[in-house]
Amino acid sequence: MSQQRASLERVAFFCTQGGIGGKWVLQNMATVCGQRPIARMIISESQLNTLVAEEKIAQFVSQISMS
Repeated sequence: MSQQRASLERVAFFCTQGGIGGKWVLQNMATVCGQRPIARMIISESQLNTLVAEEKIAQFVSQISMS
């Protein structure tokens, strides 16, 4: 990604995780690409296939659509 950072106009990041560390991963992705994301989302394994995940995904998509 760092090789393509100049060609990135907008970025959005998501992470699925079985434990912890998603916030750190998203921070590192922003550092590598040199941009603040227009949207971020972390879904834990325990949230998969739940209404919580559906709500997070809908919010993520909405943030991307509005930007």
